[in-house]
Amino acid sequence: MKGSYQLENFTENKELEVQRLKAQVELFFDKEFEAFKKLGLKDGMRIIECGSGPGYLMVNILKRFKNCKATALEIDPYLFEILSKNAQQDGKQLYTPLQGSIYDIDMPDESVDFAVTRLVVEHLQDPYKAFSELRRILKPGGILVVVSNDFAYHVLTYPVIPELDEMFAAYNKSRFNEGGNPLVGRQLPLFFERAGFKNVDIEITTAHSQLKGDKAMLNAENVNISRSLVREGFLKAETLENLLQKWFEMLHNPDHIIFRQLFIVGGVKDDGQAIDFAQLQAQYAKNLATLKSAENSVGTSSSSAVSMDAFELESLILNEWKKALDTDEISGSDNFFDIGGSSVLIPEIINSLSQTTGVKIKILDFFQNPTVKSLCQHVLSGTAANGSQVSGVEPKKESIRTTSNENKLLSDEEQKAKLMAQRNKFKNRRK
Repeated sequence: MKGSYQLENFTENKELEVQRLKAQVELFFDKEFEAFKKLGLKDGMRIIECGSGPGYLMVNILKRFKNCKATALEIDPYLFEILSKNAQQDGKQLYTPLQGSIYDIDMPDESVDFAVTRLVVEHLQDPYKAFSELRRILKPGGILVVVSNDFAYHVLTYPVIPELDEMFAAYNKSRFNEGGNPLVGRQLPLFFERAGFKNVDIEITTAHSQLKGDKAMLNAENVNISRSLVREGFLKAETLENLLQKWFEMLHNPDHIIFRQLFIVGGVKDDGQAIDFAQLQAQYAKNLATLKSAENSVGTSSSSAVSMDAFELESLILNEWKKALDTDEISGSDNFFDIGGSSVLIPEIINSLSQTTGVKIKILDFFQNPTVKSLCQHVLSGTAANGSQVSGVEPKKESIRTTSNENKLLSDEEQKAKLMAQRNKFKNRRK
């Protein structure tokens, strides 16, 4: 099944992606469940989730409505294996795992009371084909609920980060190019009505860092997707540099906010309508084609030469990684992003290296060289992106980066103390 979510292309670490999918469910579930009940979900119903991933949404539903008879559908083999394991809880089978496509569900006609699909429709090339199949398996008067993103309203922050809008614009172009529709949230009520559903309703549910905490918000995001956007030419490297630096600074602002929302749309199957789904899909494909575009703008690294012993530099970089990730279990060949590292930690590491060694590394260099050894070799080869020729490195033991006019009035020792307090605060947020 083609679409804009293919697990092997969407992530570099499948285990971390499964953790993210779990965090994504946990972030919104309480509000989603209330919306499901409002739209008609009741205990004892025959229910199905299509595109279940590892199954965490279904597990949470069945913890509260224990008498539902449930099926969880997933097409990806890796996710289906986890879905099948999660079906077994305390010696009981919570639901029936079913491997297959939302376009061709192996279930009888009119056999389901309640169907839900979560964060799936935005990735589909043929959403009306999916609606047709979901409508087929629903009983007369059965209920369909679709939970989806709309990436024009995905993540908002305070202080505002303008580059975040640029990143999501690039993400949208990428997803359109792959056959998805990242703006589908706003279109869902129209989809429902045209697909033969009545009593259509829409809710927008939200998650807020002041209520959920930074950790819950960050764990639910694929923060490394921006790397692929640069690599594929959808996002400028300079934009990503600015975005990650401002994101880092935003997290250190005592009044900062991260705000995210989801669209939840539901409707009741209307048996009185005859629907031409092929015509609907043809019109949808025509409309979608006008939205597909891509920009080829990849930033390049400028050259510099650095004179430093390779062993010394590698040790310094490795030490900074250990501090940022709060672990000693790191080797020089470990991929930063495979061992729990994320884009939001990179500015902290780069700033610290610059202050203690004078070595200047750009975020793009870090993305392209994600191991300690490769990053060290990159710096020593004279291709690090600091924008000027450097014949040697003098450690800046007393230099502290100033971020405001207030810092300029502080002594060196006061600046050091302030920086250490900021780093400790940032580490505590990640715990």
